[in-house]
Amino acid sequence: MVDSNNHGGTEDELARLRARVDELERVERRHVAEMRDLAQSEARMRVIIDHVPFALSLKDAGQRFVMANRHFLDSVGYDLELLGGKMPEDFFESETAQAMRWADTEVLNSGRTITEEVNVGEGFRSPGIRRVTKFPVANATGEIEGIVAVSIDITEQKKAEQELRRSEERFRDYAEASTDVLWELDADLKFTYLSERYYALTGKPMGALSGMQRADLPPESRTEGWEDHVRTLHDHLPFRDYEFCRLREDGRVLWLTSCGVPVFDADGVFTGYRGTLKDITGQVEAQQALRYSEGMLKAIIDHAPLVINLKDIEGRYILANMAFSGVRNVTSKDLTGLTPHDIMSSDDADEVVLQDRKVLATGEVVEGVTHVQLPD
Repeated sequence: MVDSNNHGGTEDELARLRARVDELERVERRHVAEMRDLAQSEARMRVIIDHVPFALSLKDAGQRFVMANRHFLDSVGYDLELLGGKMPEDFFESETAQAMRWADTEVLNSGRTITEEVNVGEGFRSPGIRRVTKFPVANATGEIEGIVAVSIDITEQKKAEQELRRSEERFRDYAEASTDVLWELDADLKFTYLSERYYALTGKPMGALSGMQRADLPPESRTEGWEDHVRTLHDHLPFRDYEFCRLREDGRVLWLTSCGVPVFDADGVFTGYRGTLKDITGQVEAQQALRYSEGMLKAIIDHAPLVINLKDIEGRYILANMAFSGVRNVTSKDLTGLTPHDIMSSDDADEVVLQDRKVLATGEVVEGVTHVQLPD
């Protein structure tokens, strides 16, 4: 005789067991899917990290290398497999290794981000000057467990800065030895003479400034220090290197620097000024370009605002960073699954697709220029 109550209990246990097995299978499938997504995410990040235009490395709290991108590995001539666990002194000359250790220790102890310019020599394939930013990496509890270093080769920039300094020195030498424009003012500070070179520079008709005072010049000419300059003139004092601008007849800006000395007659009565003008447009534009370049480099180091995106082999967007989203005026979430033709003009999209196909066909890095219509 079968105990019906016991039979019912067994069926309940089997049902609970099946439910438990089903739950475990769901957990396992979810775990496998999460691991697959994690592996894909890591692979994507590796591709991105390897193609950013600067060297990047990660060390643990013991200052041993854990990871580095392609630019860093290329700069030291190491494979990633050989880099893991290495210390700076394993492949850098002593002075460079000590400098690295000092900076790493400072970051680990203080938790601060530091930026410095470093002369690199032995241990690097291309010795030169690099701007290195290091910052700490903390775990979920806030404990610092590593250091990230971002390094940009600024050797050419430094050469350009040095050449600019040399150019400025040469310019000063030329300014002292020669003149470009001669000018004269009378006792009322009115122009009585300007050499032909001035009119050639500005494109203005000959004699256009005759009889005009400096105060009569257009407002755009009154750069910083204008009031002090006018007081100097009225006080009949000499001046040097007063910089100001003029609009050429074609609308372009001409930058000039002026030097002048007061003139007195035999009785000591002020009769006017004589002086020279130098065209420094190229120098000012070079300084502006240099400041812009330095600003861009700093932005890259501090924020890495690179326009980065990843597409599948069908040309559909998988992910994009904030910089790309801002340029294309579409969020990363909304971008997923779209193609270049969904967010760009036809011509721009065709150009991007052509570059993508070349990458897929050759397996090589392709560099090109993409024209972007920024959002209003």
